[in-house]
Amino acid sequence: MKPDKTTININVGTKLNSQKKRNMLLICACCFLILSMCLIQNTLAKYASQTSGQAQMNIARWDIIVNNQHIKSNAELSETITPHYLANENVAEGVIAPGSIGYFDLKIDKGQTDVSFEYEITARPSNASSVSDLVLYQYSTDGGATLHTVQPEDGDKITGRMLMSNPTETNRTIRIYVKWVDGVSTENLTNEDDSYVGHNASTSTAEVKVSLKFKQIV
Repeated sequence: MKPDKTTININVGTKLNSQKKRNMLLICACCFLILSMCLIQNTLAKYASQTSGQAQMNIARWDIIVNNQHIKSNAELSETITPHYLANENVAEGVIAPGSIGYFDLKIDKGQTDVSFEYEITARPSNASSVSDLVLYQYSTDGGATLHTVQPEDGDKITGRMLMSNPTETNRTIRIYVKWVDGVSTENLTNEDDSYVGHNASTSTAEVKVSLKFKQIV
């Protein structure tokens, strides 16, 4: 008796169809795996990407000018400040004596500075001065008639500010008055000391050291 061909064919066909399905699934799985790897690789590449650039910023200038000289690196004024003397009917012109007052001008120029700043000015007898009774007495600003008296509680100094918010003020002139004090409660030199300086006026000196400090306002 011959075997049933239909039954055999059906069985073989079923096996072949199952094998094809497995092959197709395997191919699809490989394709999906390759596609997934590509997508993952691209994603990682995006997250790992980096770049760089440069931003250039302008630096504010800090170049204060005093009496037409640039003040940098704690430099001293190369020119001697020329003093003037208030008229005194009891003292000859062009000299100073106990009770006399002399003055000089300091011109502060902020035209080449890009930040607001504050200043501090002191005037004291130099180490080489024969007269130690020279004190910072009064000051005025920009030719004003108002005289401000310098008080000991202010530290015997002149302070002020020059601001970028006031662009019309590019410079400020401060007239500083120095007095040779003559009084028991204020003087360092006695009358005999003053007389000695006067007797030796040709070799004695009355010299004031002017110090200026500038600080940026933050």
